[in-house]
Amino acid sequence: MPVVRLEAAEVQLQPGDSVVAYTDGVTDQGPAGRRSPQDALGDRASGADADQLARILMDLARQPSGEHPDDIAILALRFLGQSAAEPARSLAAVVPQEV
Repeated sequence: MPVVRLEAAEVQLQPGDSVVAYTDGVTDQGPAGRRSPQDALGDRASGADADQLARILMDLARQPSGEHPDDIAILALRFLGQSAAEPARSLAAVVPQEV
């Protein structure tokens, strides 16, 4: 395998921003032409929560239906923000299901 070079990055999230990470099991499901994760997430409803974002990618990973040769891991975070009166909150969803 080639050497993987990673770079640290710092990003400041605003209320309503999301971060979605996924393994190549979401994108490597065979030779058939299919939508990219970016396109699938771009079509989501405004205000989708972390569970909905993860579900969109899980549905994409299951296409075409049947047994898939690779593992699938999805982590979706949505920053809810906070006001001075509220404690800091965030919502995370991981969909650990066999496909």
